Amino acid sequence: MESMDREATRIRALLAHMHHADPGELHLRHQRLRGGLQATSVTRLAVRDREARGRWRVHTLVVKRLAGSAARESMVYQELLASLPAALAPRLYAADRGTAGHEVLYLEALRSVSAWPWGKLSAARGVLE
Repeated sequence: MESMDREATRIRALLAHMHHADPGELHLRHQRLRGGLQATSVTRLAVRDREARGRWRVHTLVVKRLAGSAARESMVYQELLASLPAALAPRLYAADRGTAGHEVLYLEALRSVSAWPWGKLSAARGVLE
């Protein structure tokens, strides 16, 4: 329970910094995602807050928990992908190193363009040939 409270505090601080918001005014909604082959868990986090004019806005990000050898994924984001064009991978907002080889990544939430990866037959043909 303590680690979840610490993680919620970290998420609030990160988002408050990113969006110039009051951490106490952020409303968080978690949705567990399927996937993450080696991750302990992957969660989409929707964060609601009020902008200066009083309108609600929503920000989304992905929180990925890693343990053991899977924690090396954090290094890939921090050292390799940081120098590449943004379109190649989700942007890493922050990474927290926990105890005993546990890491938490806070990543850009990407929208799925298509659930079917072979929508362009010419691209599918090129891969299969």
